[in-house]
Amino acid sequence: MKHKWKSDESAFGAPDLEYCSVCNAVLYYNAKIDSECPGPKLVDENDIVYRLRKRAEIRRQIPDRKSVQEGRPDRIADILEEAANEIERLRKNNKL
Repeated sequence: MKHKWKSDESAFGAPDLEYCSVCNAVLYYNAKIDSECPGPKLVDENDIVYRLRKRAEIRRQIPDRKSVQEGRPDRIADILEEAANEIERLRKNNKL
């Protein structure tokens, strides 16, 4: 199955940000790829871990970001991922 790309400026706040209506993969500046769509994901989009990771993914795909232009890591995106990993670890240990 191929991706079904849609644009939703109201959801993302950026007119050139598109997402696959099936798997929710996010692309910036119409950089459509012809890869196979993995299908729907069974995730809670309101879950903090999901939201942190999605925000990090979006930050890393914005070509206007200085870190992206210079090929350097996005430190804030890295912190978002680190926070998501820590929350997930705590959940697994039944501490959260």
